Amino acid sequence: MPHPTAAGRFLRPLPAERTHLTRFHVTSLTAAGLQQPGGAVVFSGRLSIRNPNQDVAFFYDRLYMSVRYRQYGDVVKDHDLNGAMPMYQPPKTTSDLTFDGVAVPAGPAAADMARGAAEGSAEFTVKVRSRIRSKVAFWGSHWHPLHVASDVAVGHDGQLLPQGQQKRCSIDFF
Repeated sequence: MPHPTAAGRFLRPLPAERTHLTRFHVTSLTAAGLQQPGGAVVFSGRLSIRNPNQDVAFFYDRLYMSVRYRQYGDVVKDHDLNGAMPMYQPPKTTSDLTFDGVAVPAGPAAADMARGAAEGSAEFTVKVRSRIRSKVAFWGSHWHPLHVASDVAVGHDGQLLPQGQQKRCSIDFF
């Protein structure tokens, strides 16, 4: 039923639209240097962000990437993905974020990665963190923390294994 306004007129209620979460995917990942045990490992790749909403746009604050590896924890920490610039994503669009030259220095973690890849695969967790807010028409929302995680694996050649391609990442807001 329509709600009356203060002037006594009736307004049609707005359609209730549920905002869908953005979708993150690791679309490519390369770990160069896994063939030389004891050397540095250099990551490069691309993340895809999909906004499936018809009328909702998203604003991202800075986007930071970390890579976690086994007991070593974050071997790459807070790599800036968008050059310290905020990002706007219009409705019904897909945005790509590329990264290149993200290095894990030579040491025990890099040596263990090379050993794991030589045995078949090296598994990592790629994490992205940011702050996000949505915008519908002229209404905005508060900033919310965004944490994204995706488990991926690379083979002995340092390339993303097929089962990890286009795998949807988990998203948490806390």
